[in-house]
Amino acid sequence: MSEDKTIETDVKQEQADTKVENNVPISRLNEVITERNELRESLESFKSKEEDGRRAKLQEEEPKYRGQKYNLRKGILQDKWRKDLGYGN
Repeated sequence: MSEDKTIETDVKQEQADTKVENNVPISRLNEVITERNELRESLESFKSKEEDGRRAKLQEEEPKYRGQKYNLRKGILQDKWRKDLGYGN
């Protein structure tokens, strides 16, 4: 009753020990990884600046969204404008 049966599949099976050669030098891979990381950082800073700009505009238009950062920014900008226009502090 204990017969050894060989199961044949329709799917082609590859050898596990096949080695794929990659001719890209490690230094080039490191350069690409560094470039990718720099691009990610610049994208994050761009998104942050864009979000800060939208937040500032919303705070100018809607007083209920104003907070401590708004008051600090408002004071700095007003002082700069007064100085540029020639009004004393």
